[in-house]
Amino acid sequence: MCPTCVTARRKFPLELETYTPQGLAAHQAAAHKHCEFCDAWFYAVDEVWGHMNQRHFLCGLCQAAGTPHLYFKDSAGLREHYEDKHFACHEGECAESGMVAFATEQELKDHQLERHSNKMPRFKKNEAQQSILELPTIISTVGQQPAPLACDKECEQHSRRHQIADAFGVQDAEQHAAYWDRHRTPNYSPALLQAYKQDPLFIEQLERQLLAFLNPSSSKTPRLSLAPMPKAQRALAHEYAEEGFGLVSHSTGSEPNRAVQVFKTPSSGAPTQLLSQAAVLISQAALDAMLKGLPSNAAAAYTLRLVDVAPQAHLSHHLREWAGEYSLKTEAPGVVLLSFSNDEKPSAAAAAAAAAAASMPVADDWEAEEDVGVEVPRGPALQLKQSNMWDALEAE
Repeated sequence: MCPTCVTARRKFPLELETYTPQGLAAHQAAAHKHCEFCDAWFYAVDEVWGHMNQRHFLCGLCQAAGTPHLYFKDSAGLREHYEDKHFACHEGECAESGMVAFATEQELKDHQLERHSNKMPRFKKNEAQQSILELPTIISTVGQQPAPLACDKECEQHSRRHQIADAFGVQDAEQHAAYWDRHRTPNYSPALLQAYKQDPLFIEQLERQLLAFLNPSSSKTPRLSLAPMPKAQRALAHEYAEEGFGLVSHSTGSEPNRAVQVFKTPSSGAPTQLLSQAAVLISQAALDAMLKGLPSNAAAAYTLRLVDVAPQAHLSHHLREWAGEYSLKTEAPGVVLLSFSNDEKPSAAAAAAAAAAASMPVADDWEAEEDVGVEVPRGPALQLKQSNMWDALEAE
């Protein structure tokens, strides 16, 4: 196979042809571009021009004069070309670099008068007098269509994506998500499994609604509003819709008419195993054992919701004093849930977590905690509240 085609990865390996040594040489000469300085082959024009501009030196004066793509292997070759074909400047710092030249003698004199006149003798100043250049008139042609642009690397990749999308029946190649991203195998939490054991009709009805919402033949809308439900059921709907179906959810309205809305994303899809199917495969005794392993039964746990968390924040380092007594969960980019397993108010931990989240001391809306004697942030940077397992999942 052609090593240039393999390295470019523009096609699948099964699409590549094999060649004899003579056929490979003919293929490279016809299909690829060659750098004579480095004796290297490149897949297309974009790659070879990028290589030439990065590794070699272009004469811009010849380019402007109508001799395009005149490259030299190194700077020494370009300086020699400047001395031979153009008007190089030999004054001051220009002489040290050897890379300043002009197309005409008059341009060189103008440059010398502007940049080096303070160091030039008087006779040279008189020689470097300025003159007015008369530029030729540019004649535009009306009615002629411009030449079509050649398809570059980005254009080829775009065409290739749509070609593969048509082969696999994908409608929108730009918004397509992989099959395994859309049809995930979720690891359902003990809370969801227990919820099905206690109220299977609610879970099965929720599954039917979400499956119908994701069916392209029956639903074209990007949003689905579920019926109003209690807070505990809304928390279940949030977790199941996001973890199981890849949907985005939030709550809207006020009690008792507060309801859950779900939105489609490119990675939304039905899971490979529904909650109703997974729950019947686990016994109640095994589920009870899993629920007992939750920290402090999660009912008396305290949850800190950290917002605007800096990417470089090292929360575990600042919370090392409370190692083993807390758990961290990333709710969204920049938002972290910090849960404590004991029933004491983690005031000191709250202050440490707030400082770590912002990578600086938190100074907005501080209030003193009288029974502990430390300051606990109550502003938007940190919210401290007692919550049960459903409160952490319900979007307020």
